[in-house]
Amino acid sequence: MAICVVTPQSLPGSPSITVQQFNNDQNLLLGLNYDELAAVYSDGASALKAYTIIKTKVKACPAKRRVAPKQVNQNKVQISFEHTWTSSEDVISGWSHLRGIEKDVHSADTTNNVTYIVYDFATRGNVVLASLFWQKVSPKKSFDSFAKQATDILNKQLAKIG
Repeated sequence: MAICVVTPQSLPGSPSITVQQFNNDQNLLLGLNYDELAAVYSDGASALKAYTIIKTKVKACPAKRRVAPKQVNQNKVQISFEHTWTSSEDVISGWSHLRGIEKDVHSADTTNNVTYIVYDFATRGNVVLASLFWQKVSPKKSFDSFAKQATDILNKQLAKIG
């Protein structure tokens, strides 16, 4: 599971985990991408503990920072970018919900130099749901339409789970 600037975060305990991934196979860089992780715990207290850990990490993400370039692997380098982060909490369909919104702006030398990422975390009963919805876009693309898509998908997924 990922938390701000795609920082990996493991879940405590031994939940049963289901992962789904949806993306535009034709264009992984510019298409819409969605990952979802559902963690089912043996009891609600364990799920709440996991959600509390996630919440603490999300709230600790820096609001703004410059991310330095780094070597990803032998053949790939991540270029530097400007990162902004906001988070909010609410209740959706009876689920406690935490949302992190990340905007990463890379060099203006490229046409699609902005990446929007929506991190949604929700819990109810013994389930913790985490989803990641992202797209690389031009600077002219509005975040509002992107956020609406992320919210619509989250609502559909929560309705399926119940």
